[in-house]
Parts: sequence; structure tokens; C-alpha cells
Amino acid sequence: VIVIDVQTTDGGIDLPDAALLVVAERINHLVRQDDVLGRLATRRFALLLDVSEHASTGGHLAVRIRQSLSRPVHVENAEVLLAPVLGTATGQPGDTHVELLDRAYLDMVVG
Repeated sequence: VIVIDVQTTDGGIDLPDAALLVVAERINHLVRQDDVLGRLATRRFALLLDVSEHASTGGHLAVRIRQSLSRPVHVENAEVLLAPVLGTATGQPGDTHVELLDRAYLDMVVG
């Protein structure tokens, strides 16, 4: 799983809905058809990946997501510079979704 927290480079946390739509579109453009993208909170997304065949998939995708979201977003006649923070976690047999998300959050904070 990859958890993505989107902030602005000036430390602001309020993002217009139009900017969040661009964020979702950019992430969605990078993922495979079987991956699942969901919105957890106002500016936080989670991406569920099947990495059973290639364990490095999550790390490579996290880099591509960070690069994509680091490009400016143009909304409401303004340029918004984003500062994405990502956390990743790989599921183990017996993990619950809560445990998996908790590990991804921890990775996001501790990084």
C-alpha cells in the first residue's frame, strides 16, 4: 500500500477541490488497471497494489508518483506547488487493513 499526503510547498493544507482532482488524475494515470486508488481524507489518498509478482513495484511507483505530484497544478488562475509525502508498506500474511495502513503512515512520518 502507498499512502499519499498532499500539502502545498508553503506548508498550507487547504487545497482547492480542483487541485485534488488533478492529484487523483495524475495518480490514476500512473497505476495499473488492477490497482485501487481511494481517498482517505481531505488531502490523503491510499493506493492498494498487487505486488505479488514484483516486490519492487511499490517503491518504483512511489518515486513516479512523487515526481508527478511535484509538478505545479494550475487551478483558479493560480499555480499551486505541491509537496507530496508518501509512505509505503508491504502486507504480510495475516495483516489487517488497519495494520497495513498504520505501517504506511509510520513510514510516511519516519520516512
